[in-house]
Amino acid sequence: MSELPESVRKFIAGLRLATAQVQPLRGAASAKRYWRLSTEGRTFIVLHCERKILHQMMHVSAIFRENGVPIPESYESDLELQCALMEDLGSRLLADEVAGKKISKKHAPLFRAGLDIVARIQNISVQDSSLPRMTFDGYVLELDTVCDWLLPDLLGERTPMRVVVEFVETLRTLQPFGNLLVPSVVHRDFYTGNIMLRSGGKQAELVVIDFEDSAIGSPTYDVVAWLQDLRLDVDAEFERALKRRYVRMRGFDADAFELEYATYGALRALRVLGLWRRLKVRDGKPRYLEYERHTIQKVEANLAHPALVKVRQFFERHLAPLVRK
Repeated sequence: MSELPESVRKFIAGLRLATAQVQPLRGAASAKRYWRLSTEGRTFIVLHCERKILHQMMHVSAIFRENGVPIPESYESDLELQCALMEDLGSRLLADEVAGKKISKKHAPLFRAGLDIVARIQNISVQDSSLPRMTFDGYVLELDTVCDWLLPDLLGERTPMRVVVEFVETLRTLQPFGNLLVPSVVHRDFYTGNIMLRSGGKQAELVVIDFEDSAIGSPTYDVVAWLQDLRLDVDAEFERALKRRYVRMRGFDADAFELEYATYGALRALRVLGLWRRLKVRDGKPRYLEYERHTIQKVEANLAHPALVKVRQFFERHLAPLVRK
């Protein structure tokens, strides 16, 4: 217990678990720290994070739980101590289960179940959710990773201002395609790395984690994150089949969905291309570049939509010759 932050020790002591065995766990994000508590044959997870993150997490968890979204049970929380006591789901992260595999029809039951969760999240009343709104401009701002990290690392110098201006102006051509569908609640990072497997019954249950950044935005955003996992090789027919299922389930216009899906898919994949380079250059984690090939494939697949011609031309002119080397 001596290595624990003082606030965590106080939190555990207040739960009368001071004699529990404590094991540190690797967190999914640097802003969060986790420990597993073992006592009397039971285990729990203790989370420690910034007060703002914990407050939002508790807020979203209440909304999700009321609407039947499968999330970990939360037993106790203390905003002052910045701690929460949560259900221990074990260590079965879906990303680990599918790592290195080609996602195809044999994985369809898992990914259909994930799409059902996405639809459940999207059925949450936008009026009652009190969540922040993500505008199209907000999505575009997140693409600063391309000019700040991707291009400088590839070029060996700062991105020329003329290229930055051209990139921003090119992205603006997508604005008419960013609001074709009615906005809904979105997780904002719905992929295999944020899905745990809770064992029990005949089939493991999917459980959503890291949902505190949920917002109101395009319903295609979570779908493209789920079906175009940027760390995995995804079979194209598998993706098309699940898209068709989702469109039928939601009753969307197929053409409008495809255009908005391609738009946010392209924005997301381009942003993450820059994130991989930031992890390499700023954070000293070059191993993330192993996902670059998968990410480029998704960029190209989304930019194949005829309406995205201006962004495709920018990509072919400034990025493709460098990233395809």
